Amino acid sequence: MTIYAYGGDIAAYVVAVGAADAVVFAPGITLKAYTAQTGGVQIDDLADADANPITEVISSDGTDGYPRGALPRFRAPVKSLWLGEDGQPRVLALTTDLPLLIDQAISAASNAQLAAEAAATDAAEVASSSSVTGHVEAADPHTQYHNDARADARYLRTNPPAAAPLTAPREVFDFTSTPASTDADMRQVYVTHSGVRRLVRWDNERGYYRAEQVAGSLYDAPLVSITAYNGTGRALQVQQRGADNVRRDVGGIDVNGRVVTSDQPWQAVATIDPGSTGRYTQDATAGISPLRVRRETNDILRLQGRVAVNASGTTSGHVVMTLPATYRPSTARLISVPTSTGIACPCEVMADGQVILRRTQTGALSLSFDDFTLSA
Repeated sequence: MTIYAYGGDIAAYVVAVGAADAVVFAPGITLKAYTAQTGGVQIDDLADADANPITEVISSDGTDGYPRGALPRFRAPVKSLWLGEDGQPRVLALTTDLPLLIDQAISAASNAQLAAEAAATDAAEVASSSSVTGHVEAADPHTQYHNDARADARYLRTNPPAAAPLTAPREVFDFTSTPASTDADMRQVYVTHSGVRRLVRWDNERGYYRAEQVAGSLYDAPLVSITAYNGTGRALQVQQRGADNVRRDVGGIDVNGRVVTSDQPWQAVATIDPGSTGRYTQDATAGISPLRVRRETNDILRLQGRVAVNASGTTSGHVVMTLPATYRPSTARLISVPTSTGIACPCEVMADGQVILRRTQTGALSLSFDDFTLSA
């Protein structure tokens, strides 16, 4: 885990011996990191300033925002390391996070001292009230517990009981009014990364889940759902509560990571040949889907089924069918419909749901609307 910063400071330069033994900056030098001045093990799990994995460090040529010969910023999993070219002496490098690490150590020591003093105070209080009389008469020092009753009832149980299932929730937040957006979050999780404490996961004031990527961990996914190799349940399920208060599946991401758009039910197309020409009926041939339409979750209308045309053939301008009210495009769509004769028949699907023929053809045939999609 490459967390400690190196390079980019006033001391981080690569130099070489020039003419007349003059010291000159050395751009473009490839350096490797090791655990020791001689021998040791190469440290190859490094990262550049943008958290991209690298195995070596190259001194700047002056075109990347650093002076010629300067070591650019990089990160390594140790607080100190030895840098050098192949076959050349190595130089000790200390992390530039050293001042921050010192501050953290001082803060930790101060907190430890305060904790020790508080523990000593608590121990003195316990000793002074250790008798039965003193214990009963003393005020409960643990105000954070649920109540101030004596004995075990005042202590929270940290683990679920051995018997299962639970007879009641282990934790309930029951607000009598809607919390304001400025109220405190219900739960927060912090991670200190590269010396910076960051909020990475929280339930907001109304209990909704939130998670955020942080600098240095951009490869982390804020939400990961792991499905079983033989699983059937979805990685993400989206439901909608209807007016009847019943939850129904409406979409999500399946076990293989594919977006689900097919939860919506098929709706039968009941109005066929609304002009009563007698030419158009639903094709009821065995193995053919009935005429149906579905609105998918990506606002696509999908049709299936076929219309049988008798020997009188089609006439341009006839309305062959009308789609149900909530399954119509917002504007007219001109489509090319395959036929059993091999001659495509243009049709226009209108915003009022009418499917109008735009070609006259003679003889019996079948119009196929199988797998037609329209933008809603």
